[in-house]
Amino acid sequence: MKAPIAIVISVLVLMLAFSVGCAQQNKPAVNETAPPAVVAPVNETLAQAQPCSSGNVVQKDACFLALAKTEMNPQICQNVYSIEQMDECYSIFAGTDLAICKKITNADRKWECLFANAKREKSDEICKLIENDAKRAECLKVVVPPCMLIMDENARGLCLALEKNDYSLCTSDWCLAEYARVKQTDTPCGGIKLEYYRYACAAIAKDDISICKQAKQTPVQDACIENVSKATNMPSYCGLGTPGTSYTNNCYLYFAVKNNDPTYCRKPAAEEQRDQCYTDFANRTANISVCPKIINSLNRIVCYRIAAIGNRMPSLCNGMGIEFNMRDCYAASILYIDAGPLASDCQNVAIVDWKNKCYLRAAIKANNGTLCSFVGEGPDKLDCENLFGKQN
Repeated sequence: MKAPIAIVISVLVLMLAFSVGCAQQNKPAVNETAPPAVVAPVNETLAQAQPCSSGNVVQKDACFLALAKTEMNPQICQNVYSIEQMDECYSIFAGTDLAICKKITNADRKWECLFANAKREKSDEICKLIENDAKRAECLKVVVPPCMLIMDENARGLCLALEKNDYSLCTSDWCLAEYARVKQTDTPCGGIKLEYYRYACAAIAKDDISICKQAKQTPVQDACIENVSKATNMPSYCGLGTPGTSYTNNCYLYFAVKNNDPTYCRKPAAEEQRDQCYTDFANRTANISVCPKIINSLNRIVCYRIAAIGNRMPSLCNGMGIEFNMRDCYAASILYIDAGPLASDCQNVAIVDWKNKCYLRAAIKANNGTLCSFVGEGPDKLDCENLFGKQN
């Protein structure tokens, strides 16, 4: 019985050895030179994939804001939850990107953004995007060249010409003449179309009134002298013109009014021209003290009348003295001018019934019923109250 037992044990040993060999043959080969794999922690991997994903809303906003600054990336700002913080985030990049301004909601930050971009681009069009009128004007003052802010075309052209030292930028005779005056050169004067103005331009630039006499025609000389006299404030130049001409007489009248000195009206050669100077002086200054200086009685009446009508001041008729003439003057200055009399002057009208008519007419023209209270009892007051009602 021992022999069979030994055979069985031998068979079992062989089977065990065979199974171990097979197991070793199926095991994958190991690359002894490859380094062992390192597995990153799970939380570190998530942090790289989703920055600022941890913490509460305030902490996340602070994180995104800091990240946007660090990486200088405005796209990160859109992850900020708080509107105020988002505006602050976008403001970091406001000065270099106009598109950012449109994403800012805060009015002050938006204006700062637009202002910064307008200065960078030197663009008035960007300034026009600013809604606030005062801040838009402030932006334009900084961005737009000063000359371009001048609305008058001639004045703007002169400003540019002087700034660029180039009179070809002028588009008018006035601009050329002013450029010549400021620069004290007569070169630009050659481009002036009006002949008398061309000579006047050169005379002013060179400070030499005798240049006016170089013109071939006497009227051109006289017009030049009048112009230079006014431009240089030299009334003594008026006498260089031809006596009795409108240019010379206008020159005297100009300085009479400008200096409020009617003695200049003594200088015209003919009496009629002196009377006209006094009349024009009274009309332009509302100063009728010169009317009695007029020798011709009819011209004297005209002086008062023209001054009263021209200044809407019927009280200027008072100085006429003769009631018939005064009433005629009142009618002309109260009833027959479209604008009507100045209400403030009515109290000075010497004749009572015309004073009442003055207030009535002033009330109608100004549509001001309160003036009815100044109208004395009578038909004019009834008319005023019928139109505006009784005033308290």
